[in-house]
Amino acid sequence: MRIINEMPDAGERERRMEFLAATRNDPELRNACVYVAFLSAWEDITSP
Repeated sequence: MRIINEMPDAGERERRMEFLAATRNDPELRNACVYVAFLSAWEDITSP
């Protein structure tokens, strides 16, 4: 996994969002790691 401060390429961002979409409805995967991944992806999306 990349360090959060690095800018991910478009493919990595797409894979990360697919992972989040797949895990969102799976109750066994709703844990701190998924939450941190969501925050990281959200930061990438909302940053200028």
